[in-house]
Parts: sequence; C-alpha cells; structure tokens
Amino acid sequence: MKIAIVILLALSAGACQKQAAEQPPVVSDAWIRGAPPTASVLAGYLRLTAGSKPLALTAARCDGFGRTEIHQTIMQDGVAGMRGVERLELESGETVEFAPGGYHLMLMQPAAVPAADARVACALLSGNGGEIPFEAVVRGGAADDGESHEHHH
Repeated sequence: MKIAIVILLALSAGACQKQAAEQPPVVSDAWIRGAPPTASVLAGYLRLTAGSKPLALTAARCDGFGRTEIHQTIMQDGVAGMRGVERLELESGETVEFAPGGYHLMLMQPAAVPAADARVACALLSGNGGEIPFEAVVRGGAADDGESHEHHH
C-alpha cells in the first residue's frame, strides 16, 4: 500500500511539474483608443507575457477591422514615425508593453468604429501558427498621446 501511494505521489508531482513548465502566453490590459465615427485607423494597446516557451509574433487580427498590424513608434532625426513589425520575438517569461509611443496595434479599415466601452475580439498570431486570443475594451476620450493614427505612412 505504501509503495502504491509513493508511486501515485511521484506521478502526481511529475504531472504538476509538466503543467507548470508549459505555461501559455498571457495578454492583459488590452484596450483600443476611442475614435470619431469617421476614423479609418485606430490604435490598440496591451501587455503580453510570453509563456514557458519563446514566442515570435508575426501578425494580429481584430474582429470588425479589415487589417490589423503590429507597429512600433521610432524616433529618427528627432522626428517620431511608425514602422510595421514583421516579427516580434520574446524569450520565455518576457513581458512587452504595447503602449503609446512604443509597440502598438494598428487597426485599419473598420467596418464601423466601435463605441466607447465596446469589447473587440482580437488575436496575436505566432510564427508557428498559434493564436493568442484576447478581448480589448474601447476607451473613449483618452488623452492625446502625440501619436496620430489618422495619416498612415
């Protein structure tokens, strides 16, 4: 009887260690900057923490938008500009902030601009075909962060 209990405990511990070792990536604090009904481009922000394995993001999508891209604000010769990011690599457990003035999602070609407090289903896509689904809430009336998304480069 004692041997059976010891074996069960050993198997349980191994299963728990395997579970703990395979943590998925996590998206938190996802939001979209509110915009006027005529806007053709919106910006999305979030916090992404890679799971127990390295992660390479290659794309994004959000329901109700024709295109969603990962972008980064860069400074060049004292002027802020944006560039598309084809691949964003994170080490296991690493966190990256998608925030005004840095990485962000460009949500383009809206079927209709979502209203304040609306929730939009989105996903980050990894290079191996995996998806990290999340929901972003629209925050209306947010303060201007100095980034204009009306005139896309």
